[in-house]
Amino acid sequence: MAYVKIGGTNGSGKTCLARAFLKLWDFKPECFTGKTKVAQYVARVKPGQPLSKLFNKVVVLGSYETVCGGMDTINDKNILRPLVEQYCTSKDKRTLVFLEGLLVGGTYGYLGEMSERSKVPWLYGFMDTPYEVCVSRVEARRLERGNDKPFDGMKSLHGKIRGCKSTAARATAGGHTVVWIDHKLSPERQVKALLKDVERMMTK
Repeated sequence: MAYVKIGGTNGSGKTCLARAFLKLWDFKPECFTGKTKVAQYVARVKPGQPLSKLFNKVVVLGSYETVCGGMDTINDKNILRPLVEQYCTSKDKRTLVFLEGLLVGGTYGYLGEMSERSKVPWLYGFMDTPYEVCVSRVEARRLERGNDKPFDGMKSLHGKIRGCKSTAARATAGGHTVVWIDHKLSPERQVKALLKDVERMMTK
């Protein structure tokens, strides 16, 4: 059993990485929050597939039905909290749980505190995407949606970047594995590097 927790500010590339991760196994939606939002995807790991020597099941939390997905699509903490916590007490010890989003990466919060309480290994991955790149991506998304008003969230982005650094420091102090993900790599190569980090964490 292990958790991979991806953090980063808006436009840092979290969702692109997650979508590349979803391509590695045959994921199926297993539960829903409301009528349409998928809360989690589950895949059985077959021999010869990535991480097959370590896990027999991979779970991705959150919804990826929209362009910007992940845990940020779940606003109800009464759903979000048990969705994550259920795996900490699961008897299936060969499950890898993957989650990403600002709610679980930008600030430490209760999910970070849960990782300190749990007896399973957690890997914290943070996007190292520069502020200027994040801003350009956010502005491009706004234009795609037909929003040509000046972007006024600069201060918010700075705060989220500081939050990621603070979370990384606290996770490191808590004995968790912390890695910074190279924004210059393609999402596929980012995932490949991340899988190696998971292997090192599980075999050290």
